[in-house]
Amino acid sequence: MPDSTVVIAGAFEGPSGITGTSAFELFVQGAAGAMRDAGVSGSEVDGLLTSYSWEEPRLMPSDFLAEYLGAAPVYTETVTLGGAGPLGMLGRAERAIRSGLCETVVLASASNRASGLGKEAAIDSLREVAHPLYEAPFGAFVPALYALFAQRHAHLFGDAERSMAAIAASQRGYAALKPGAARQEPLSIEDAIASKMISEPLRITDCCLLTDFSAGLVVTTEARARERGERYVSVLGYGEARDFDNVSQSAALEPTSMAAAGALAFARAGVAPEEVDFAELYDCFTITVLLTLQSLGLCGRGEAPPLERLPVNTNGGMLSFATGGMYHLTEAVSQLRGEAGARQVADARVGVVTGVGGVFSANCAAVLGAAR
Repeated sequence: MPDSTVVIAGAFEGPSGITGTSAFELFVQGAAGAMRDAGVSGSEVDGLLTSYSWEEPRLMPSDFLAEYLGAAPVYTETVTLGGAGPLGMLGRAERAIRSGLCETVVLASASNRASGLGKEAAIDSLREVAHPLYEAPFGAFVPALYALFAQRHAHLFGDAERSMAAIAASQRGYAALKPGAARQEPLSIEDAIASKMISEPLRITDCCLLTDFSAGLVVTTEARARERGERYVSVLGYGEARDFDNVSQSAALEPTSMAAAGALAFARAGVAPEEVDFAELYDCFTITVLLTLQSLGLCGRGEAPPLERLPVNTNGGMLSFATGGMYHLTEAVSQLRGEAGARQVADARVGVVTGVGGVFSANCAAVLGAAR
């Protein structure tokens, strides 16, 4: 009978910013770094999952990476869930381990979008999120599609401008404590409210950065991690849900499937939202964070973000640290290991992490428990 307890035994954050490095090399750095952290050799890896790379597409990217790392896994997959990819990889690794298919799974997520594509091409690639017939021809692509959710929220509950600005300012404060963060200069709520409008009501401080990124995790059984003397973080619960693919097919312009994913993760973890010590939430835009907080039950619908009592995106997130949803997971591991330095949340025992693919199309959530 396979070990039913799944843990994260290795984590690594590679370079970000504008690296001038190929996407594949960034994948290698993320995977190899996590393997070193967990003390895992290529011959021990029986599962390997990657995110999809727009910049360096290959027919079988996860197999190519496995070969480079000296692994011969029984399970490989490239998870194409957009920003939900890293959380989706964690969920798939958990299932593979619980079923007994695998014992040690490496997850790698990387991109050289900033240095490989450049600003204009990267922006143009966002058109792929929009429906080619009913949305993109009318200019309805990212960020405009997320702006629709913000406008709907304002219609229901009043303008969320100050709440979104508070999220941006709070995350900038954490980024000032995170070595290597792209944006560390102070940002006040008033400065955020006065910043350049991009797609009403989203301003430039409401929008995530464009950077390269590289990160990796090693997911395994608790028994193996304990045997090796590794300091591991428990995967307490995972949830994944979908609603619409195209925003034009959304019935209510609300992230209903994020609420479903969060409810699954909390139920499987046996943890209530009020027991969470910190949250690492996918933050392509500040409205994404605000709606996710409400969807997870971390604050009420229409309420302001609970930033004074709940640390959110303690590395600065994609708004101020670097692009890349895997960094939400690596930051959660750092917090639960007590390795976050000046930004460490005191007595952090339980954290929740989310990923969003498309425009609230694919939603994933994981509840993680303190290191042992």
